[in-house]
Amino acid sequence: MRLTTKGRYAVTAMLDLALNHEQGPIRLAGISDRQGISLSYLEQLFAQLRRRNLVKSVRGPGGGYHLGRHASSISVAEVIAAVNEDTDTTRCRGAGDVDGGPVGHNQITRAADAAADVERVIIGSPHGQGTARI
Repeated sequence: MRLTTKGRYAVTAMLDLALNHEQGPIRLAGISDRQGISLSYLEQLFAQLRRRNLVKSVRGPGGGYHLGRHASSISVAEVIAAVNEDTDTTRCRGAGDVDGGPVGHNQITRAADAAADVERVIIGSPHGQGTARI
């Protein structure tokens, strides 16, 4: 599994929201400054995250974004899926017809399953309660 810049930036921005949620709605300009991500790129990512209800926007003075639900219920996999990141590591898309036959496919699938455990990390999980904090 290879996480692209798009997925990494989306996860980074969601973590920023989770870590700064006590400050009220978070402006994208603030995330841009703190994380070094282009404001226009964040606007594109947040449009996708908003469509999946992972974030909610607040309009007007003092507006910005906050998480769409509690951080402990948002997984990294959901964030990646929201920005249309493909994490399928098999060339056959699960059909089992890659070079090397079923054994090669099974080895690739097992490796992908192990890597997917990383994706199941919860955005806001506390240390030592079943999942690691990123």
